[in-house]
Amino acid sequence: MKIAVLLLLALFLTHFAFAQFFIVSDKDGYVNVRDSASGGSRIIDTLNNGHFIYFFEEQTDTWRKIEYTRKGREYTGYVYHDRLKPITDYDSIPLLDHDKNSATCAHDSVKVIVTVQKFDKTRYRFTYDKDNKDQIVKINGKPYCGTDGELPKLEYRSIVIQLGSRRRRRL
Repeated sequence: MKIAVLLLLALFLTHFAFAQFFIVSDKDGYVNVRDSASGGSRIIDTLNNGHFIYFFEEQTDTWRKIEYTRKGREYTGYVYHDRLKPITDYDSIPLLDHDKNSATCAHDSVKVIVTVQKFDKTRYRFTYDKDNKDQIVKINGKPYCGTDGELPKLEYRSIVIQLGSRRRRRL
């Protein structure tokens, strides 16, 4: 049981170790996403407060090259740095219960349930490193990290977030 919990935590932490996560938080209620790191560049999208974003690359002092998902598609753009609030500024949600396939975190009216299942390699396309044909670099055309290029053993089955009586299921 402890091994399953450690694996579940490893899935989260390996991705978090390479990225910085933020929530859009602007006094206007939204932020403009631009095509380059300049206030004069073209606006390519607008994200409302509360939108979850992340970035991997080195940043300038004032602009962040962000990656985010909207309607199942991934996008990239630039946002002014003070329009984002790091997720580390928010209260954490403690682990309430767990077993080998799921973990439940809860605090006040917030509840998060994450479940995993065995990785089904028949559902995915793999891109391998040109020099090392055993190392996976992309799954379904998206960058892949977390198991040093090896085939994953587990995958997320679902992530359910409950805020009071509102319930939202992801995946």
